[in-house]
Parts: sequence; C-alpha cells; structure tokens
Amino acid sequence: ALKPYRVLISADIFGQTGLANDDMGIGQVIEEIAKNVDYVSPMVYPSHYGPGILGYKNPAQHPYEVIRYSLENARSRLNTYVSATSSVSFSRPKLRPWLQAFDLGAVYDSSMINAEIKAVNDVLQNASATGKFVGWLLWDPTNNYSNYRG
Repeated sequence: ALKPYRVLISADIFGQTGLANDDMGIGQVIEEIAKNVDYVSPMVYPSHYGPGILGYKNPAQHPYEVIRYSLENARSRLNTYVSATSSVSFSRPKLRPWLQAFDLGAVYDSSMINAEIKAVNDVLQNASATGKFVGWLLWDPTNNYSNYRG
C-alpha cells in the first residue's frame, strides 16, 4: 500500500512473466514486481502464447489448460518468493488475472470465457499462500462483453 495513504497498488503484467526465468527483455520479473504491489494481474490471454506451449499448435483454442498452467506457475513462483522473504516485512501479493474476452486465435464465447474462469477458480480459490482469492478481470479491446453471459 502507498504509505501513508493506504492506497492499494496493482500491476498488470504479461501472462508469460510467470513462466519466464528472466525479464523477457521487457523488464518484467514477477517476484520483483510483487514486492512493490498489493495485486499482480497477469494478462493470461491464451491468444498471446506462442505455438508449442503445452504442445498446442493454437493455445487460444485451449483457454482452460493455458490459464491453469500459467497461474500455477505464477502462484508457485510467488509462494516461493514469499517463503524466501518471510523474515522481511512483506505483504503477500494477490493474483488477480486478466482473462481474454475477445476473438483472437479462437472465438471467445461464453463457453471459452467460462473455461478461463474455471481455471482461475481451480488454481487460486484455495491458494492461501498467495493471499485471499480476489477473482479475475475480463478484457475486450472493443469493450463489447455481450458474448459473455456468466
């Protein structure tokens, strides 16, 4: 939190950041970001992962699997980091991912978006080491969310 005003800080980061062992050439290291924010929001849009992730030619067609894999890795890295820094005054960052709600690589209708939400719930709902479950965010660059009917 921004002191002394108790302002919560969130950082939107690339979804692949939780998988990379370096800064991906863009300066994003999830552990370094996490120590300065209250919420980490990886943009885990399946369409933004390259062919070959988890063996899929088109990751956009496999939202549940891609998001689950990404969040499991991000959660694991943050848990390891929090455990390693437990002697330091450190607020546990909460994972609150951005989910794809736009057509790119596949048609993202309600079933695709629900698959993404299920992946988030399956990975994070009981993830006490990354703090309280705080949900997810949907993004569509056109702000058209009519294709989602939760």
